[in-house]
Amino acid sequence: MRACQHQIRQNQAANLEEGDSNLDQLSEPSDTFKARLVQFSYTPDVSPRVVKMPPRTRKGFAAAAAQAETLSGTEEQLPVNRSDLEASTASTTPATTASSQLETSNATTKRKRAIPSNDSTTPKKPRLPTTSSTKAVTPENNLKDSLREGLILVSIGLNPGIMTGKLGHAYSHPTNRYWPTLHASGITPILHKPPETHTLMDLYGLGHTNIITTIASVDASSLKTQDYMTGAAALDAKIRHFKPQAVAIVGKGIWEEWFRYKRGRKFNAKKDGFEYGWQDPSLWIGRKEDGDDAWEGAKTFVTTTTSGASTAHTKEQRVAIWKPLGDWFAPKRDEWMMHKKA
Repeated sequence: MRACQHQIRQNQAANLEEGDSNLDQLSEPSDTFKARLVQFSYTPDVSPRVVKMPPRTRKGFAAAAAQAETLSGTEEQLPVNRSDLEASTASTTPATTASSQLETSNATTKRKRAIPSNDSTTPKKPRLPTTSSTKAVTPENNLKDSLREGLILVSIGLNPGIMTGKLGHAYSHPTNRYWPTLHASGITPILHKPPETHTLMDLYGLGHTNIITTIASVDASSLKTQDYMTGAAALDAKIRHFKPQAVAIVGKGIWEEWFRYKRGRKFNAKKDGFEYGWQDPSLWIGRKEDGDDAWEGAKTFVTTTTSGASTAHTKEQRVAIWKPLGDWFAPKRDEWMMHKKA
């Protein structure tokens, strides 16, 4: 019995010694174990990674994305040149590259479709007439002079307007104040209308003409200096031929053109002076001082314009300027009318 217990104690002591030796072996690891620890040790990479980006195209961006996906699961060094990058991309992401090429082709097709076609079959907008072609059209001019020998008074306008030239009646535009002013100033006893233009010669000895008779226009902007000079010469000859007792120039602008024709220079209001009404005998229209056909000329009266576009005078001012002409004409008109009745 004692022998058995002694044997057990010896075995326990032996086990304890064996355990101490095993602990010593654990405290001093072997070379193999150190090698395994080195494999799992962390060493930071202090060298910068240089990545050469592909061209900025759809294909290049797709390749960069594929490269990023490939690098997400590996610690290998990135390729540093374009040939290596393209080879790596082609070997790792063939499906992505094919997809990017298809997208690039589709985008190119869309851009081509957006370019407008220059095909000759495309309908073009009709061209509007140019200003020069519009001005080349000569307006219709059917207005004739109301002139004959022995008239008392002849009114002188600028040139026929568009409506006047078409209808053939003096001062036909409804905004013109010529006919109401004739009546308001006492020149005509009643209010007449444009279609009665030529009848006034028989009724009152009242005629009408223009300084420019051959050109119809909207306004004076299209008239040239030569038009005025040619017209003034023709007017002078006509008045000298028919010899009316007086003429009424309807508008200061017409008077200035007549002055330039007679004096050979432009009218200067400060130097030459101007007042509406009867003018100096040296400037009477039709005047000829020498020769067998010498004539003193027709008494010349300058009135305001009657154009509806003019705002220089009120109705009262306009009638007041015309009134002296009406006072001179009315007695002669009544005598004319009595003579006609007889």
